[in-house]
Amino acid sequence: MNRAAEWPIAEGYVAQIEETRDENGFLKVTLAYTYKVQNKRFVGRETFTFSRDDEAARFEAGCKHRSVRVHYRPEKPQVSVLQRRELG
Repeated sequence: MNRAAEWPIAEGYVAQIEETRDENGFLKVTLAYTYKVQNKRFVGRETFTFSRDDEAARFEAGCKHRSVRVHYRPEKPQVSVLQRRELG
């Protein structure tokens, strides 16, 4: 089991979405998100890889300007991952 799944959850917001292509032609979509822990704001980034452009476009459309749930490391809250089952 992924240890991050056991970390506390904070409410976050997708602030920016970036697209790049890797050397194999796969589209990489990076979500930059913000979240607060004990009134301190943090920024995280997570990248998702797609083999098909239409799947990437659908994913991006679903992520724009939306709330997300963020798992953060309790002893180091600047370390975080998105709760993936809500994305897509």
